[in-house]
Amino acid sequence: MHDITLHDAFVAEGCAGTAPRQAATIEAGALWLPTCNAVTTKAGRYVQGGGCTTVGVAGLIRKRWVRELLND
Repeated sequence: MHDITLHDAFVAEGCAGTAPRQAATIEAGALWLPTCNAVTTKAGRYVQGGGCTTVGVAGLIRKRWVRELLND
């Protein structure tokens, strides 16, 4: 429940015909610091995220989703 998988040519389901993009699949139990390290330092990619390294990725994403929902 904390694996990080990098994709070189990801196309989301239902989006056939769109250009493949680099992406990452991050399981709910992953912590932010190891995720950032895997995506940026080891894979040389960019990731947008927060500064609290001990927060789980799922909590960070949920927090942002709720904030955006309440601001709309």
